Amino acid sequence: MLTKEQVDCLFIYCEKHFVKYYEVQIELVDHLANAIETKMDANHKLSFEKALDEVHESFGVRGFAPLVSEKQIAAEKQSGKLFWKLFKD
Repeated sequence: MLTKEQVDCLFIYCEKHFVKYYEVQIELVDHLANAIETKMDANHKLSFEKALDEVHESFGVRGFAPLVSEKQIAAEKQSGKLFWKLFKD
């Protein structure tokens, strides 16, 4: 189980890697936290920082970009639908 400080660190990490939408940050932090916990459970000597590096490397050369792009499009669609619903009302 990650500490609150480690989860906060993941949010900061996402911001540093150009994940600007909070909704996308939440999903990405959840994914990262689960992967980090799995790695740390498998190897108790693995530090949080090393596990984070390994998980980030698993995203490949483009890093978070494909996931962020997909989630941003979905978030924009959802907010657009909400906007027009409220506009009609």
